[in-house]
Amino acid sequence: MFQINISPYFQIGSREISWAAVGYILAMTITIVVSILELRRRGIFLKWSEILYVCIVFIIGAFIGGRLFYILDNLNYYINYPSRIINLSGIVIYGAVIGSIAAITAYLKIRGLPLWKHRDAVAPGSMLGMSLYRFGCIVSGCCYGLPSTSSFSVVYLSHECYAPTNIALYPTQEYHLLLGLAAFVILWILRDKLKPDGSLFLLWLILFSAGDLAVRFFRVANTIVFNWQLAQIIDVAMLLVTIPLLITQMLRYQTQQKISNVNS
Repeated sequence: MFQINISPYFQIGSREISWAAVGYILAMTITIVVSILELRRRGIFLKWSEILYVCIVFIIGAFIGGRLFYILDNLNYYINYPSRIINLSGIVIYGAVIGSIAAITAYLKIRGLPLWKHRDAVAPGSMLGMSLYRFGCIVSGCCYGLPSTSSFSVVYLSHECYAPTNIALYPTQEYHLLLGLAAFVILWILRDKLKPDGSLFLLWLILFSAGDLAVRFFRVANTIVFNWQLAQIIDVAMLLVTIPLLITQMLRYQTQQKISNVNS
């Protein structure tokens, strides 16, 4: 059991900044930097002006998606306080994932650029960024877990944090962080081995959805159907789509390779 006694906010001059915002900025920066390096390594040479456009589209899509799903997750609150819907606070990571994928896909289609190659290139960086995003969650106490009797628990002491204080909780933020780092290592090792194009991207979605689904059984959150959270329903839907698609895609590729070898 370990204790966290840190305010979710710190001061720079007269400005108050949240650790959650630091985690979000860190995640965006890491995702963009690693993705650019991977695009270059793969020989997908984008102009710097185009890289800037992609980064802007990515950030806007992630923010809108993350904010929209945060509102859906807390719908009763925003029904009572509709004026607070337009706000910079409150981001849900799976919403950010969906929003960024939708935005980047739309941009690539408009530009006529290869979808799967670009998606594979950004998969490892995205997973690393999402895992490091949890740094802000750990400090601020958001996304906290259910009460726990396990020796591996966390106790928040600061009354400013989002989590209940002086209660042993499952360290779900750390679970997200560690699973994300493990998934990043898997993607990094397989980034040149999985074929055809798009397989790494699909594996990224599978690893993210499976990890998120598992951790949320230990998290405090609003439920909507059969005590399941909206995020868990989305995770299951994602797995039902991506797992068969990845298997079908890889089997088709292997068949094509065998036919090609026979013909040659």
